[in-house]
Amino acid sequence: MLEELVNQDYKMFVVYKNYTLAILTKINIGFVFFLIFIALAHSTSAQDTLRQRDAEEIKLLAQRKIEKGLNDLLNTLTFDELGEAERKAIIVNSYSTGSINRIFYDNKTIVEDDILPTHFSGQNAQDFPVDKYLANLDLFYVKTAERSIDFQNISVSNLKKSGYMYVKVFFTSLFRGKHTQAAESYRPTRRVAEVRAEKAGRKWLVSISRIAFWSERDSLNAIQNDITLMAADSSQLLSDEATRLEKLRNQEREQEQKALSTYNSWLTKGEKAFQKKDYEAAFEAYTQAEKLNQYDDLLPKRKLYQLKLAFEKARQTEADQLREYAISAQMARNQRDYANAIRYYHQILDKKPDSTALLAIIQELTVKANAKAEYDEKFAAGQYKELIKNYDRILKKDKANPDWYLGRGRCYAKLNDDDQALKDFNQSITLDYANLAALWQRAELYTRRKDYPKAIADYSTYLTINPKSADAYAQRAHLRTLTNNLRNASDDYDKAVLFGSNNAQHFLDRGIFRQQANAHQQAIDDFSQAVRLRPDDPYAYFRRGLSLANLKQFAEAGADFDRTKQLKLPVQQVTAIDSVGFRLYDLGVSLRERKQYTEAIEQLTNAIYTRKDFPLAYHERGVSYLAIKDYPKGIDDFVAATRYDSSRTDTYTYLGDAWAALATYDKAAEAYQKARKLASDNYPAYMGEGDALMRTGRFEDAIAALIRVKSAQRKIEKAYPKVFFRDMNFRLGRSQYEIHQYNQALESYEACLDIDPAYSDGYLNRARVYEALTKFQRAIDDYQRAIELNPGVASVYFAKGMALEKNKEYEKAVRTYSVVLNNKPRSLLADSTIARRGICLYQISKYADALQDLGQVAEQADTAICGYDCWQMAGIAAIYGGKADKGIDYLKKCLTSASYSGVAQYGIACAYLQKGNEAESLHWFEQAFKEQSLSAAFVRKDKLIDAIRKDFRKRKEFRQLQETYLK
Repeated sequence: MLEELVNQDYKMFVVYKNYTLAILTKINIGFVFFLIFIALAHSTSAQDTLRQRDAEEIKLLAQRKIEKGLNDLLNTLTFDELGEAERKAIIVNSYSTGSINRIFYDNKTIVEDDILPTHFSGQNAQDFPVDKYLANLDLFYVKTAERSIDFQNISVSNLKKSGYMYVKVFFTSLFRGKHTQAAESYRPTRRVAEVRAEKAGRKWLVSISRIAFWSERDSLNAIQNDITLMAADSSQLLSDEATRLEKLRNQEREQEQKALSTYNSWLTKGEKAFQKKDYEAAFEAYTQAEKLNQYDDLLPKRKLYQLKLAFEKARQTEADQLREYAISAQMARNQRDYANAIRYYHQILDKKPDSTALLAIIQELTVKANAKAEYDEKFAAGQYKELIKNYDRILKKDKANPDWYLGRGRCYAKLNDDDQALKDFNQSITLDYANLAALWQRAELYTRRKDYPKAIADYSTYLTINPKSADAYAQRAHLRTLTNNLRNASDDYDKAVLFGSNNAQHFLDRGIFRQQANAHQQAIDDFSQAVRLRPDDPYAYFRRGLSLANLKQFAEAGADFDRTKQLKLPVQQVTAIDSVGFRLYDLGVSLRERKQYTEAIEQLTNAIYTRKDFPLAYHERGVSYLAIKDYPKGIDDFVAATRYDSSRTDTYTYLGDAWAALATYDKAAEAYQKARKLASDNYPAYMGEGDALMRTGRFEDAIAALIRVKSAQRKIEKAYPKVFFRDMNFRLGRSQYEIHQYNQALESYEACLDIDPAYSDGYLNRARVYEALTKFQRAIDDYQRAIELNPGVASVYFAKGMALEKNKEYEKAVRTYSVVLNNKPRSLLADSTIARRGICLYQISKYADALQDLGQVAEQADTAICGYDCWQMAGIAAIYGGKADKGIDYLKKCLTSASYSGVAQYGIACAYLQKGNEAESLHWFEQAFKEQSLSAAFVRKDKLIDAIRKDFRKRKEFRQLQETYLK
């Protein structure tokens, strides 16, 4: 189809590979030595040619940087023995210039995220600067007591250069721990690190400049950017000075080996001392090791952190322990937690077994504990009224015991008799001002009655007695937020976290307080601690997700929101998450409607982060991708949208549009079919299906789909623009033409042109139908109309020329073909046009011009451009032009065709006659006549022989051949 051929885009990509051959000839040898000396003395790393020994040293250092440095760094950050300050210091040291533990080139070094378990192949992985990557590892990877990260299958590429020296280190990474949010387990991950090498004096220093997932583009044996290494025997060319420098480097290596041996001995001494709990000796050994540490080794630093903790614990004397037991026992008594009080006193008794006073206290508390246990069982069973009667009886005998008032007050509180409960709590506190349990109960009662100042006062009294009660600080902080005393509330939350550092609820409470104050980064830190302490709490993930969303960290927020749903978050919070997603979705839709597609995609992506099962967001983002012609991404989004909601007909319609834009018409047709099955009135889907089926050659099926639109045209014509029905009729006509329904095709094209009389493609395709019906003049008229509406399209001129040729209007055809050839730039149809013009020139006996055209194409191998008819006419034209040998060459190409061989042999005979070789001429005439493909009338009327030698017809031999074969 000529008009399609011409409208195709042809692009040629030529790749040139430049190779450089360095040749050193006729150069003064002293000058060569001078160059070598300068290179060695100043900067070998600046050359593209290095010694093999340098390359091996760099590769060894790079392997160690990954195998030891990076692996130790990741494991150290995930040990549970380090504090937050120590981990932050290690992170900063890992990329700081001058640090002995430097691993990375700088803090801008990019690492593709593999901390989220779903990122195991690089799909959807994010690029993070190394400080962010390591912070995420600290935040999201569960801490362990042992190493949990392994590197295996380590291999190193050849030395390369692209602005700086580097090697690629390939390895397999396996995280054996768990992610704090994701339920998935980690998989082995293939990684590749780019390790940069720089010369410092005579030594090489290496640092990691990038870590990414392995891809098929990466190969251990790839030669791109490889550096040519100096051959081993080229060392003979070294000058005396260079040899001296090499000896110095060898001496340095010996010193480095001795230093390594000394370093390892200090580590061994430190470990032995640590095992013996000789902490001072261990501290000395590890300190010395850290001073000698030039090996990316974090062990000395980590051991020094452990020693710090051990020192602190060892400093506690026996007296300190006894004092702590006594304080804890008294606090337990004040809280009426007699069982724990007895336990603490027994711990004191273990160290002072002869204390009769202590035995008496334990005996007294045991009696109280037994009585309390009996009443607690009844209280737990809800026997509040019976308990009140029991307390009434016992109080008649023992009015001075605060425990009985406390117990009865708790029962009144359960029965909602707050006044009586308050009287009992007051009396209990009067009898024992340090009665923490009573203070707590009274504070809770005041809180329930919304008498917050009195409740705060009771918690404050409580804290004067037990100043390390994290729960009391948390309760007072909550009440202070209700009274808008935010500064003091903040202090209380800080103390709750300080004294209750293992209680997730305190971190969660402070996080919410900070979140409400818009201190979202601090809130995230608190929620992260809550998650660490209580990893199955959906509310902590929910709250952290909200703060992350406020900081526009939607990917991380989405991970938290996903986790909350896995942990069965209540419906109210799920609704809040969805509202975040819908706000982003609405913003994205608004931007798309304003044709700000890039911004729309960003916001819709954020919406999808917050809720991965969000079909509306996938649909709208897909529409935006279609608008910027990123069809593959649009397809991915529409497929995702249908995965979560398969009931939307417009999603399938857009999916069909995307596949059609990529010329994948079978999949486009499938998508359109699903769309119109969901909605029988989805006429764009019928239209798209018809177009896709037409383009895949399923013309009858295409007609069936397009007829559905045509039959509904009157009913729906107000709902669609005219161009919709124009295109429908056009495609219908095209499909009908292809299955030879020419009359129906004419009707469809006429309907198309009735709607749009200026539609050039309509005239062009109707002309083809007229040609098929041999109505050449009408075809010519339609081609002309198409040209007038859309001038300059070479294929239309060519098609018109063919129609003129079929109508035997050769001179007009010649002029039309000439238009194609005069167009700039050269048309893709130029060769075919030259052949057709040459044939037309031949038909009007302009043999010289014909030969000029046909001669240009007759030598080509493409027989679709110049075949038997072209060769035959070129041969005859050559003979008319007096070029007998050229004519013979062309005509001999036709001898293999039964249809053309007779005329070809006749022409060859004429050519030999022209050359004066009558014998050869008669031979070829005989061959031509023998085939019986030429008639006597043809020979009698032929003008070629007359143009050469008219009298030859009278030759006896020629006449005998005619009589013998042309009867």
